[in-house]
Amino acid sequence: MKGLKLILTSLSVFLFLQIASAQPICGFDELHKKRLKENSGYRENVLANETQIQNYIREHRSDLLRTTSTSSVNSALYTIPVVVHVVNTGGAIGSIYNPSDAQITGAIDYLNQVFNGTYPGTEGVGDLQVQFVLATRDPNCNPTTGINRIDGSSLTNYVSNGVNASTSGGVSDLALKNFVRWDPSNFYNIWVVNKIDSRDGTSGQFISGYAYFAGASASLDGTVMLATQMAAG
Repeated sequence: MKGLKLILTSLSVFLFLQIASAQPICGFDELHKKRLKENSGYRENVLANETQIQNYIREHRSDLLRTTSTSSVNSALYTIPVVVHVVNTGGAIGSIYNPSDAQITGAIDYLNQVFNGTYPGTEGVGDLQVQFVLATRDPNCNPTTGINRIDGSSLTNYVSNGVNASTSGGVSDLALKNFVRWDPSNFYNIWVVNKIDSRDGTSGQFISGYAYFAGASASLDGTVMLATQMAAG
């Protein structure tokens, strides 16, 4: 099952980014190519993971074919706890850069519908037997909603330019994730931000979000997504 787990975090960003409207761009391709070129460790990890995935597919081909041809499978349901860090700019909950609980839970519901093949247009694809749930316990085992709101105004240039994907005017990707992160071995981290490359997704062309393939360091693991795009599909 290790091969399947390697696929999940990579798939999640693409499914989340299908929520976006207007003229969104997924920032994955550019970041992935850049990291492959500049980071030999990342490149080696990605290639090793791809080999593991291919081996898993080859060894479980009959199970995978049955999954895509039937509405149910006999495999176990895998539940992935998610924490959504809403890195806002001090606005009220429900304002443009601080989406409401309902918007966030709607996005998680959408993701699960895509994975279980019940979202309109995905019927008949099959149930992948994976579900994402907002965490109910934080890293200190205290009760949580899985929605962690934090004011990012103290991050240099964050309010004006947001997070950098391909530019340098805002806060770096790593600085954002170091600002707030729950243990990636126990949670899947999603950072909801005001802007990516100074664009907030309200007009023109913009990057709606990005992530990395499994193979990046734990410090980079997770999805970054515009607040304006965090809604049900």
